[in-house]
Amino acid sequence: MEYVAGATNIIGLIVSCKLHEVIIIKFEHWRTPKRSIDQLDELMRRLDDHRKDVEDKAKWLRLLKGAVKTKECKGWLRQVHQVKAEVRSLKDEPARGYCFIDSRIKLGELIEEKSGYIRQRLEDVLRSEDSIAIPETRRGDILSAIPMMEFKTHDQIFNEIWGFLSDKETRRVGVWGMGGAGKTTIMSAINNRLLTETRSSKLWQPFNKRKKFALILDDVWEPISIETVGIPVPTVENGCKLIIITRNLRVCREMETDKNVEVKVLPKNEVWNLFKNKVGEKVLSIQEIQPIAMDVAKECGGLPLAIAAVGRALRETTNLRKWDNALEGLKTSSTGTYNIDEVVCSRLKSSYSKLNDDIRRYCFLYCGLYPKGHLIDENELINYWVWEDLLEGPSTSVMKCKGQIIIDELISACLLELKIENGVRFVKLHDMIRDMVIRIMSTKPRCIVNADGGQVKPAMPQEWREDVQWVSLMRNNVKSIDFNPTCHRLTSLLLQYNAF
Repeated sequence: MEYVAGATNIIGLIVSCKLHEVIIIKFEHWRTPKRSIDQLDELMRRLDDHRKDVEDKAKWLRLLKGAVKTKECKGWLRQVHQVKAEVRSLKDEPARGYCFIDSRIKLGELIEEKSGYIRQRLEDVLRSEDSIAIPETRRGDILSAIPMMEFKTHDQIFNEIWGFLSDKETRRVGVWGMGGAGKTTIMSAINNRLLTETRSSKLWQPFNKRKKFALILDDVWEPISIETVGIPVPTVENGCKLIIITRNLRVCREMETDKNVEVKVLPKNEVWNLFKNKVGEKVLSIQEIQPIAMDVAKECGGLPLAIAAVGRALRETTNLRKWDNALEGLKTSSTGTYNIDEVVCSRLKSSYSKLNDDIRRYCFLYCGLYPKGHLIDENELINYWVWEDLLEGPSTSVMKCKGQIIIDELISACLLELKIENGVRFVKLHDMIRDMVIRIMSTKPRCIVNADGGQVKPAMPQEWREDVQWVSLMRNNVKSIDFNPTCHRLTSLLLQYNAF
């Protein structure tokens, strides 16, 4: 009995000690919830910093070696994201019961549990490259592209670029041109040929082995330092190639390309061939439709994207009135029906948005006041900019110099086309770009543009609202304006080539 009594006392003491320990822990949970949350926040910050390091390392290995994340890495990152969400949810707990003892104790227990889990993830941080990402066995992906056999112009450009890739002295190639002209299509075909021909095994190798590679950078808006992002510098010795696809020739120059290839719009015969392919021979066999269809194709301005979009929209359409409506819609910039806004104009507008400042944007928009296809004398245009106070400077000569710089920038960005006739420099807007400009100027700056419309009378009086800034009635038959416009903000009124 004495042994039993002694054992009972010992067990009671142990139970008492354990109970005392539990009470102390629960008391701590109740007494210091804020300090526990702060400690949890600090642990979570440390874990999140490691997460960023791991993800940055994975991106770097992807770029340098074509490596992909390991299953271990994906699992660890998934756990980190999960616990991060749980901690965020946990920190909302006090708002639901912070003043109650049980709730505070429960919160403390949860905080301790999450803290332990985070400490374990900190111990499991991936540090070696092999645990983060491993190289893929394939060299690249075959890219889908519009078949180029029907574009003789694109085929010539393709061969020119391929020749540069075969030239040991050429290290960097710039491929530039306006949005929708076919740059990416051509380079998709280049990529596919690199991957399917025997020569591709020599040109495309993992970067880390410093063997030959051909890297294509598409849609480059600003010059980038390839050294900064971890790409080996192409040299004659290592035989590596870098192809840059951009809409701005300035990017090619500042990235020191050895050769530059401009992708221009398609010539008339190739425009018609592509349009026939999209519309269908059955439709074009109708005698009344064919001449209208040729005019519709012409209105697409030689841009493959626009030609394809309009052609698909009118495919198998035999109704003559629909063809007339299509032609009229394209002439008046009402292109939404044919999906051009989404397919082409959105791309062109991004070039406009990328201009450095509002001064350059306003100078560019001013060109939209001229009639469609009009050759704009550079000196005349710069003078208008000066009179509009768009160019700042201490003297007229300085402002004109600045205007010439802006014109050159707009040409490099493929927003203006340069034409030289009899030694005189002119610029013009591509028809699709002008359509985009007109849509922009319908809002801000608000303008009235009825150039080359064959009008006898100016726009209706109600259109001449107070916020109208520019008006162009160039190349019409307007003889007079028989009302007093109330456009207090009007700064330009262009009436050239009228019957005054």
